[in-house]
Amino acid sequence: MFDVIQILQDYGYIGMFLISFLESGVFPILPGDSLLFASGILASNNYINIYVSIAVFFTGSFLGGISGYYIGDKLEDLRDSKYFSFYLKKVFKEKYLDEAREFFKRRGELTILLCKFVPIVRTFAPVIAGVVEMDYKKFVLYNLLGAFVWSVSFVGLGYFLGERFPFVSKYMEYIIIAILIVTTAPVIVKVYKKYKNRKSN
Repeated sequence: MFDVIQILQDYGYIGMFLISFLESGVFPILPGDSLLFASGILASNNYINIYVSIAVFFTGSFLGGISGYYIGDKLEDLRDSKYFSFYLKKVFKEKYLDEAREFFKRRGELTILLCKFVPIVRTFAPVIAGVVEMDYKKFVLYNLLGAFVWSVSFVGLGYFLGERFPFVSKYMEYIIIAILIVTTAPVIVKVYKKYKNRKSN
């Protein structure tokens, strides 16, 4: 498990940027929500600046989403290439892509906005959006809004609780573990149910 407090102490704003960037469309690492929350608590104790923290997380998340979209777009191009076609068509089956295209036509904007709040999903949603060629202008707009709401809400909540309730700083590690469990449990349960359904069919 990631020690988010250690990350903040050792790597500061650079660590904040890299994790929010990678987790928002490049690589599914998990401490995003808890890292934002912890930075808000540390900001309430004047260890870091809350406005800089929000700006760093927002920028990392926004650029990570854009990168994820371009990765997906390139993967779609590679599906038709001579060298990668066989492997990518195994991963991105046409049936699932058609379902994803239909889904993104109906709910793509909301998905990109809300995926920021769900670990793992926030990594892969921008990639799938690129693969199914979601309208780029819409993607950028909702990726921007999602990055802003995500960074402001989690950092702001940590700051508010840290300032109003001193005991929050004392028990920060336990609260961070709780956040990790609450945010990742629904994803794990959903994946497990899908796995069971496929196995039974």
